[in-house]
Amino acid sequence: MRNAVNFGGCGGFNTDFAFLERVFDTAGSDAKPDFVWLVDDDVRMPPETCERLVRTAQQDPTIGLVGTRTVHIDKPAETIETTIYFNPQTGLMDDHPPPGHRLEASHREWAGKVGGPKGEHDYTGLREVDVVSACSMLARWSAVREVGFWDWRYFIYCDDADWCMRFAKAGHKVMLNLDATVLHTPWHYKLTPARLYYAQRNVIWMMEKVLPPRELRRVVARRMWTLLRDSMHAMLMRRQFHAEIIRRTAKDVCVGRTGKLDFEGPPIRGLGPALDEAGLLTSSTRIAFLCNDPRSLEWAKRVRAAVRVHATIPGKAVPKFVEIVRNDVPGAETEPPPGIERVVYSSRKRSRIRRMVSLLGSRPDAAIVFEQVNDFPLVFGKWNIHIDPKALERCQVEQATIGTRVLFVGSWLRTVARCAAYVARLGPFRSSEKYGGFPRGKASG
Repeated sequence: MRNAVNFGGCGGFNTDFAFLERVFDTAGSDAKPDFVWLVDDDVRMPPETCERLVRTAQQDPTIGLVGTRTVHIDKPAETIETTIYFNPQTGLMDDHPPPGHRLEASHREWAGKVGGPKGEHDYTGLREVDVVSACSMLARWSAVREVGFWDWRYFIYCDDADWCMRFAKAGHKVMLNLDATVLHTPWHYKLTPARLYYAQRNVIWMMEKVLPPRELRRVVARRMWTLLRDSMHAMLMRRQFHAEIIRRTAKDVCVGRTGKLDFEGPPIRGLGPALDEAGLLTSSTRIAFLCNDPRSLEWAKRVRAAVRVHATIPGKAVPKFVEIVRNDVPGAETEPPPGIERVVYSSRKRSRIRRMVSLLGSRPDAAIVFEQVNDFPLVFGKWNIHIDPKALERCQVEQATIGTRVLFVGSWLRTVARCAAYVARLGPFRSSEKYGGFPRGKASG
């Protein structure tokens, strides 16, 4: 079945649930399925995976969900996900249960014997957990009808954790079959600022369903402050659109904005045309590479080569380059390539400020940030250029003027006030609909 619009992973599964409900509710009780199997569209798996999941569910009627051990799609000997537990003190998931968890002792004993919940170890048997991944999970259909469908607000991320926690709250076991495997890409390989938005927004909504009121306000207040702090830090570190996405995360939790994010930053464009449009392909322009990753000097070298190719167009010229390199990056203390200026700093705040002041006489016009990661607070330069190392000849370009920064600070302060009001009146979330969304009669924002 194909939805008319993209409702995310939640909408995909919910469409199928609704179809099954309509078909089997009218076909008579004997026609109802025993189980439904949820599988992502980017996985591979051995042919026996489904059979092993079904056998597990059949042996115990109290089991509501059975999950699959996840192995690296490019390195099948490496297990990337097994046990997942919820920590009510932080509102986050972890491979190990938090202190005081009812499964803490048995998990510690198991992890000690097998060598840990991840890696190239021999895994077999069953483990009771808090959460199993939706890349492959088997659900008992009768329990689905009792618990309800996926929370349609989420779009992607935390939707599976939310569903598992609801199953457990209803008294159904959530089990992991270590002998049933699925090959999948590690989720952090696909992580972008936009995808992180969903994970950070949705985990707060999930906590509203499972935490008691006093703990809920404390944990959510801490999460909100973390988002706001990270947002301002991103702005100071030349990650302007990333800062705006993080700010929107906190705001959208408060206003109940659901579904797909409507802002993912500047468009991705070819490096040469983007720099040309910004007026940066001139001999008087200075472009700074912000290098704090061990591979960043190599990335900078390859980007310079690409820029020089584009600068051969008549009327264009190669700009001047400066490498701003953290002192623990390999090669930071060597001589820079001919014609390249290099500024080396340490992670200490005083060192970063001194090095920034040293650039007063030769201020960069633009700063290149790799992988949305930077820890040098460069205040100079009208342009931010964001480059993903997997595609070094493409970039996202944004203006970083005083005006854009002042506007952001104003929006950030309003969001701080909104978050404070939200936490002050926060209470447990209750839903009267089967999709785990807002109660009937409550606006979706």
